[in-house]
Amino acid sequence: MTAQGHPPVSVTAESGVLPGSLGGLVDAVVTVPPLRERPTDVMPLARYAAARVRGRKVAFTSAAEHALESCGWPGNVGQLTRVVRHAATRADVVDVRHLPAEVLSGSHRRLTRIEAFERDEIVRCLSVPGATVTSAAGELGMSRATIYRKIAQYEIRTPRP
Repeated sequence: MTAQGHPPVSVTAESGVLPGSLGGLVDAVVTVPPLRERPTDVMPLARYAAARVRGRKVAFTSAAEHALESCGWPGNVGQLTRVVRHAATRADVVDVRHLPAEVLSGSHRRLTRIEAFERDEIVRCLSVPGATVTSAAGELGMSRATIYRKIAQYEIRTPRP
């Protein structure tokens, strides 16, 4: 309880300025850096979000943890929560193949639907356990050079084993 006898409440303000009506109700304003600047917070938040959706603890493979911690999270905690909830509904142990392609790419521009589909397919093929660029290229009907070029174009971070 706060000094005023009310339970503590947190509020997010985009501009850092609270509306006048809330000003008198707030004891302290704390600036929290974006999630991309707090990579050590990613996995505790991910485990919490996964447990909330499954009703119990959910495990993450080391490749999934690496992918989650390496993501820039432009959508901040909301994006992380959405991604992890979706992945946790698909598996008891979250692996990189359960994560959407947006986690494994760092594209700074909005992709067209065709580009997003292409990126997603490349990530899907590369996320299969034991996959190589050669095997992904064969499955997609592309050359290895094209796959490497697309990996660079979409800034795809290939999962480590």
